[in-house]
Amino acid sequence: MKQNFKNNIFFIPLFFVLICSSSFSQNNNTHRYKKEVKSFFQYAMDSIFKKEKVMIIDSFLCNKTMFNGTPLIIYTSEYSKNPLFTNSEINDIAAIVKTDTTKYFINNKVVPKIKFADEKNKAEWKLSKPIFFRKYQSCVFSFTSIIADTQNTSLYKKVKNKWTFVKIVGHIDNY
Repeated sequence: MKQNFKNNIFFIPLFFVLICSSSFSQNNNTHRYKKEVKSFFQYAMDSIFKKEKVMIIDSFLCNKTMFNGTPLIIYTSEYSKNPLFTNSEINDIAAIVKTDTTKYFINNKVVPKIKFADEKNKAEWKLSKPIFFRKYQSCVFSFTSIIADTQNTSLYKKVKNKWTFVKIVGHIDNY
């Protein structure tokens, strides 16, 4: 009995660490992730990109080269009276941005009002994969306008189950 108890003491903290470390991960293949991406882009097309009749984009979302110039650390309690992020969230977002270079392929059902870039029509926009956190109640999203030569990164949150803009957390001109 004592032997089993000692083994359980080791496995309980290990199990807790595994659960905590995986709670923030972005598994792009889950039904929930796909549903939230679609929901977020419906919001984005009706608000962020409302003035755009048709956006020429690549056929995928990717975080590679996105989120540049985004000093998220200034939005923590160390630098702000009203922090937007915890230090843990900053570390998790930074880890995803640095390591997630995979492409998330999309179609017109996910992102309406788009045309995919080809040899004739070069992409005018680059879109990141939304990084969801707080149990899909908040996300950070980055986009680049190649024509305007700018990149924006913003924080969004759900209010009454609908996405809303919170704050621009990064902006680069002459990107």
